[in-house]
Amino acid sequence: MLISAPIRTPTWVSRRRLLEEKLSDLHKWTNLKHVKQVHAQIYKANLFQDLYVAPKLISAFSLCHQMVLAVNVFNQIQEPNVHLYNTLIRAQVHNSQPSQAFATFFQMLSDGVSPDNFTYPFLVKACSGESWFPVVQMVHAHVEKFGFFSDIFVPNSLIDSYSKCGFVGVNAARKLFMVMGERDIVSWNSMIGGLVKVGEVGEARKLFDEMPERDAVSWNTILDGYAKAEEMKMAFELFEKMPERNVVSWSTMVLGYCKVGDMDMARMLFDKMPVKNLVTWTIIISGYAKKGLTKEAIGLYDRMEKAGLKSDDGAVISILAACAESGLLGLGEKVHASINRTKFKCSTLVSNALVDMFNSSNNEETPNTPKADALFIPKETLRALDIHPRVLVKSVGRLCWRVAKECVRILKVNQKPNGVNEDHSVQKGDSYMTLSGLETELIYVKSSD
Repeated sequence: MLISAPIRTPTWVSRRRLLEEKLSDLHKWTNLKHVKQVHAQIYKANLFQDLYVAPKLISAFSLCHQMVLAVNVFNQIQEPNVHLYNTLIRAQVHNSQPSQAFATFFQMLSDGVSPDNFTYPFLVKACSGESWFPVVQMVHAHVEKFGFFSDIFVPNSLIDSYSKCGFVGVNAARKLFMVMGERDIVSWNSMIGGLVKVGEVGEARKLFDEMPERDAVSWNTILDGYAKAEEMKMAFELFEKMPERNVVSWSTMVLGYCKVGDMDMARMLFDKMPVKNLVTWTIIISGYAKKGLTKEAIGLYDRMEKAGLKSDDGAVISILAACAESGLLGLGEKVHASINRTKFKCSTLVSNALVDMFNSSNNEETPNTPKADALFIPKETLRALDIHPRVLVKSVGRLCWRVAKECVRILKVNQKPNGVNEDHSVQKGDSYMTLSGLETELIYVKSSD
């Protein structure tokens, strides 16, 4: 007798439902391949003009640093609303396109779309440096005109942006801070941070003492001000009063003592730290390297690697810069060996730091010279010239002379359109790399071998 198995009822999930699930967090995606796949599905579902979908897609392309695609998405919307404009402005600022962000803002005004309380905070994030001070003033005038000071997030953003415009900006920020009817902890921290940036630590401390409440940012900002001013006695007194100390607090103190050359105190604090991160290790190793203390610097670098911490660009550059300053090539070579062993992908800045470090010795007989030859690979030179035409490094020594000649040799063999001139200089737009003399501007490329 045959017993029939129970038949399971099939569960159907529509493609539309699956797409909606993907769209819910699309604005957080950073994988370009996956974003493009969903973009294709959006087109197929005829949702590319949807005012809910488009901002999410723009944000995703922004996180993937694909601003051309993000702008294309925006341009397909016939009547963009303020949210869509804000999303594009934020994306352009995030991708270091301040001019484009303001162009979008002016287009928004010209299209008759009124800004809201989110527009201006996104916009002023593009302003940094004294040259941007008049622009921040313009945004400030717009804020007053449209009456957005009631949202504390807006004046807080203006204070932060003013504080990035040097002394004149900090003075404007202080005036705005004083007339604010309502201040929160962000207002106080932004103003204190601005004063610290221009070296007004005393004024910053006065505001700090007047604060109705403080958080970790408040304490760490003042601590950083004292450390940068090399007022370590005041810094230590404040450090002892802190209700809570995080890794930033400890790292700031270690950095301050390294700056003033008190490595014993820096090491004592480093050893007492409950939690250490890559930044802290980099600070103490660089501190020893700058003082030329080889044994201590190499010992700590070995400990850092054994702890499983992986260096990033910032760590490598800081340590190599310290090695170059003090001529501590032993540690520099160790870092270079670690880069090769772990197949660390060097950025241009890391590559430049390696060149500077290897050229910090004037002795031609030192063992670093032949090792440095491995830093350069001809097969990548032309590609680097196409992508980074102004990636130039100033160096002195026979090593640079050899590398510069090798770059020209490769250019000749590959017959680059920019060409090599008869005087053996390589032209790239308005830049020249001349092969006469030992002081040379050369294009540097990290070996992938």
